[in-house]
Amino acid sequence: MNIEDRNINIIHEVQHNGRLLSDVARQYGTSTKHVYRLVNVNTPRKSSRGKTLRTNLSNFCSRIKNLGR
Repeated sequence: MNIEDRNINIIHEVQHNGRLLSDVARQYGTSTKHVYRLVNVNTPRKSSRGKTLRTNLSNFCSRIKNLGR
């Protein structure tokens, strides 16, 4: 198994099988810190896009209300 496949398996074990970082680290002979970094880097982040969209929508609604005045 090459390193890339190993890393994919590690991420899968944590994200999809719900295994503890320390258990996966022990199984693959690596540190918990390494497993944490792999999972953290490969987990999609919630962006501030939702907040930006809500703000833009709020501003747009305010403009529409002001057009009627």
